[in-house]
Amino acid sequence: MRGQLFIEDNRKPRLKGIFVHLTDKATGVDIRPHRYFLTTYENTFLGNELTNWLLIMGYAKTSKECIDLGKELIRAMHIVHCCGDHDFKNEGLFYRAVPLRLTSLARELVDINSGVTILTRQYNNSSYVSCFIGKELVDWLLENKKTLGFETRRPEVRY
Repeated sequence: MRGQLFIEDNRKPRLKGIFVHLTDKATGVDIRPHRYFLTTYENTFLGNELTNWLLIMGYAKTSKECIDLGKELIRAMHIVHCCGDHDFKNEGLFYRAVPLRLTSLARELVDINSGVTILTRQYNNSSYVSCFIGKELVDWLLENKKTLGFETRRPEVRY
C-alpha cells in the first residue's frame, strides 16, 4: 500500500508536466472550437488528437497507454470531457483542458475532510448522484477565500 501511494505521488508532477506541454500553443494539442450538429464547443480538442500527440511526443508507446494516460489526466482533473459524459477515449470526442488554478480549486472542493458535502440527493421524485447544494458551495468558498487566494470580494451591485 505504501509503495502504491509513493508511485501515485511521483506521477502527479509528470501529469502536470504533460498537461502544461499539451496546452502549449506552439507544441501542444490543437485546441480550438469544434462543432457538433448545431453546437460549437470552444477551446476543445479531440480524444484521438490527444492520443496521436501523446505518441508523437513520446509520452506513450501504444494506444492503450495513451488511453490510460488520458484517464489519469481526467482523474487528476487536468482535462474533462466537454459535457462530462465520458471517460477518456481514443475517439472524436471533445475534451477541454482545465486551467491549473481551477484544478487545485476542484481538488479542495471535493476533499472529504474540508470540502462541500457531495451526496446522492432527492428532489421532486428524482435522484441526483454526486451533487451538492449551491448555497453550500458559496458558503465553502467564502470560508476558504484566503487559503484559495480570494482575499477580496467585489462589492455588491444593486439595481
